Amino acid sequence: MPRFGPNLFGEVLEPSRVSNVRLGIVTDQPVPAIPLVPGSILLVAPPGLLHPKVRQLDGGLLYDLVTGHPSRTPGDVVFLADLTQELWAWDGSTWAALGVDPARVGDMIALRYQHGDVDALRIGDLTADELRALDQLPMAARRDELRRRLRDRVAAHATPRPRQPGAHRA
Repeated sequence: MPRFGPNLFGEVLEPSRVSNVRLGIVTDQPVPAIPLVPGSILLVAPPGLLHPKVRQLDGGLLYDLVTGHPSRTPGDVVFLADLTQELWAWDGSTWAALGVDPARVGDMIALRYQHGDVDALRIGDLTADELRALDQLPMAARRDELRRRLRDRVAAHATPRPRQPGAHRA
């Protein structure tokens, strides 16, 4: 797994420094060429990124960024667009340059969630505009608005548990 040195400000990643965060993963959208439709997101606890069925170069790097970025605080909700910006700002890296496929991690996490293997909270009432903001870097203000709303919902569910196989989906 790539380990990063200090960024331009001398900050270092400290994986596992903050464990009470969630990574938002869009789970139910059609192929990328089709415009987004209203849908849902999984708010995944960081250990899900380290699940043995998730490719660990990919899951491990996302875990390091989600839990170890210097700006991360308890209760944060982080999206892939945030991690993409943080990765670029850290040392100019891109997912492709590192050989990491965050979309594949999302697919594996969604599958593990369906099997009840990962701690995640499914939120099913996102608009197409909110989902678009999760994928487009210039929509940071919209992501911040959604982040506040989702943070409140995570707090209301204290400690989400893995969904049991066969349980009713919200």
